[in-house]
Amino acid sequence: MEDIDSLNERGSITELVNILKKTISPIIFICNEITKELKTLSSYCLKLKFYKPKNEIIIPWIKNILTNEKIKIKSINQFI
Repeated sequence: MEDIDSLNERGSITELVNILKKTISPIIFICNEITKELKTLSSYCLKLKFYKPKNEIIIPWIKNILTNEKIKIKSINQFI
């Protein structure tokens, strides 16, 4: 479920907690921040944080792909 932090209907977080308690299937929730309302839900979840990689890490990968695919661009930074 994407943008879980935008849920604002009354009882929706409680219902999601109830579903998590009953299911054996994993559910992926995506949010930009854990809001006050999501604190209860987050206690039932494994939290993974992803960060935007720095250009120093991305540039060599992009150069490799561009070379292998024989693609020419004007600016790698603009491409990123």
